[in-house]
Amino acid sequence: MHNSLKLKKRSGFTLIELLVVVAILGIIASVGIVSYSGYVESATRKSVENLLMQMSLGQSEYYADNNVYHTSHNCNSASNAIATASKATTKALSTSLLGGQEIGQDLGYFFCSGPGILNSNYTLYAAEQDASDGCAISMDSNNKFTRVRKSGADC
Repeated sequence: MHNSLKLKKRSGFTLIELLVVVAILGIIASVGIVSYSGYVESATRKSVENLLMQMSLGQSEYYADNNVYHTSHNCNSASNAIATASKATTKALSTSLLGGQEIGQDLGYFFCSGPGILNSNYTLYAAEQDASDGCAISMDSNNKFTRVRKSGADC
């Protein structure tokens, strides 16, 4: 009977157990953040596409009133739209096609319009602001969307 060999029972976690839990939580958080940022980017693009569709409806009304489509910004390609689209072109489109509704600022995109390509009457463009490899989304009068980055890659 060795009373000196009695072990005390301790409650609590060891340092290794705590480090494992922290590492697992870090992995889960990093996966969640990546998924969330992809979701936000996708939702923003969908909002921009919805705005382009609203502008397309505005083009129909503009044509009915003026017998010509609103194509005054000389945006004729995605790369040109990234360089041409600005706060001023966005405001002009908003005034002409959407009755002055404020657009684009909270989405991070500027808008412009240009002549149609191939069998299209006009093309509407949305260009991402302040991005090193910005995304340009275009929609022609046939409701065909194109998404391309400044570098030429898809977005």
